[in-house]
Amino acid sequence: MILKHDHTMRVVENARKITDAEDIPSPMREAALLAAVYHDAGRFIQYRDYGTFRDAESANHARLSIRAIKNHGLLDGVPEPIRRLTVGAVALHNVRAIPEKTTPAIRTALSVVRDADKLDILPVILDHCDQGGDNPVVMHGATPDPYRFTPELFEQILSGRLGDYELIRWTNDFLILLAGWIYDLNHPYSCGRVLDDGLLDRIFAHLPETTEFKTLRDSVTSHAMRKRRA
Repeated sequence: MILKHDHTMRVVENARKITDAEDIPSPMREAALLAAVYHDAGRFIQYRDYGTFRDAESANHARLSIRAIKNHGLLDGVPEPIRRLTVGAVALHNVRAIPEKTTPAIRTALSVVRDADKLDILPVILDHCDQGGDNPVVMHGATPDPYRFTPELFEQILSGRLGDYELIRWTNDFLILLAGWIYDLNHPYSCGRVLDDGLLDRIFAHLPETTEFKTLRDSVTSHAMRKRRA
């Protein structure tokens, strides 16, 4: 519970930095910051009722977050336009990819929350890896192995697609999927943070030193650099 609380506070700070750097206008800015506060409100219900943070083994935590917002009146008093955008951003913050029909205003607020979430999760997981940890909760239930990985997942990321969580079997798979998150970052500031904070270097430091993984690293890094300059 403390881990999720601290995570939320860092996501809010990341969201604030993104909205400042990208000059996100109102009401999307306010909605993005509120959605950052409440995006994981359902995690507390999820762990209490199911004893896990894995949606596949329990319930969609975004839907649980919406339930918590409504049941506790967390957005009472917030102007309707901001409230609507906030609920939309919370509801979609954990989808694999932002739906094409998402309205521009919700997409803007949502993109900030998704980036801010990733910018916090990445170093938390990498800190765990640096300490030699193999906690299944942190590593998405992956089986520890220094060399094995799932080729299908590797090819998804190499081709510039987002990884399928259902393909995660080994710890390397989870790290490969994290590398693929770079393709889902929406803002130049976010890609700059990933590069400047050395997060890609840290991901690949835990993956096998082979030609194929060097190719993957070069591909993901090039994408981040291009996006940063956008």
